[in-house]
Amino acid sequence: MGKIKNRIISLAAVCLFAIGLLPSAVSADDEPILFVNGKDIIAAADNTVQCGTGKAVYDAATHTLTLDNAQITEHTKDGDIPTTGRGAIYAMYTPLNIVLVGDNSIDY
Repeated sequence: MGKIKNRIISLAAVCLFAIGLLPSAVSADDEPILFVNGKDIIAAADNTVQCGTGKAVYDAATHTLTLDNAQITEHTKDGDIPTTGRGAIYAMYTPLNIVLVGDNSIDY
């Protein structure tokens, strides 16, 4: 009887371990975060951020960020976002499709 009990306990432990390895789902309470060129594009008027002589436009319905001749020269800074991550394009809690139109550059 002891071997069966040990096998059941081992099997339960393996199952719990395997569940712990599954990717966690994003909570519905987590609002998407998207910064482009150091600006919160979700909070920006018309979800548009000026990027040099070009622009970046975000479509929340399709999770699409369109860079149209964008010249990205800024990045997120500590305090802009709830983490210490930095990036010219910083997305959190949202999938992101990026469409490039014309000549685009990232140089910061």
